[in-house]
Amino acid sequence: MTNFDIKITSDTICPWCYIGYRRLQKGISLFQKTYPGAKKDTFTIHWAPYYLRPDASSISVPFEERLSSRVSADQAQKFKDIMFRTGVGEGISFKFGSRLGNTRDSHRLIAMAGKEGTNIQTRLMEELFKGHFEEEQDITSHEFLVQAGKAAGLGEDFVRTGLNDDKCGREVDEEAQAAARDGVKGVPHFSINTHHKMGGAQDASEWMEVFTAIKEGEGSTQNVEKP
Repeated sequence: MTNFDIKITSDTICPWCYIGYRRLQKGISLFQKTYPGAKKDTFTIHWAPYYLRPDASSISVPFEERLSSRVSADQAQKFKDIMFRTGVGEGISFKFGSRLGNTRDSHRLIAMAGKEGTNIQTRLMEELFKGHFEEEQDITSHEFLVQAGKAAGLGEDFVRTGLNDDKCGREVDEEAQAAARDGVKGVPHFSINTHHKMGGAQDASEWMEVFTAIKEGEGSTQNVEKP
């Protein structure tokens, strides 16, 4: 039996991180269905922080407003069309009425959840991704974070107290800085059993190749990047 320890470095406002996670799930399913004996293997997922916009204000702005300030109307529509079509293929219904802002508090909650267990942490990430990208929730809203935490199995008092504990915030900042020092330049970024690195939202077939290589004892470092 093999344990695949997967660290996902991501940001909660990154749509490709949501897509990348869904494709990872497909890759795990494909591997366990097709590789002999793989149903006995285990997959442990940890989530690590990354700030796409570390200088973003804690006061959120509409996604549409942010997008239109960066690209033309035609480019904005093209981006939304691409995200919608790609999302449909992964079972995601992207909507674009959310609000963007500083993601530090969401990462603080993710770190808190990780101390309660990897399964709870992953359930929280699913709630945050779904809430922000499919239900148009404000990623900076403490009320949204509390509801996501409760849905993942965390207690409301635990979440509210933690969101006001800056020690956890400093730990998250340090972890995000460590990712940059380790060469992470974009997200999603995946580290599998330490020595296999993958960047971008990889397809299930690419995950199949990596899991197979690890299973068959190829311990050399492997780096895969996808735009």
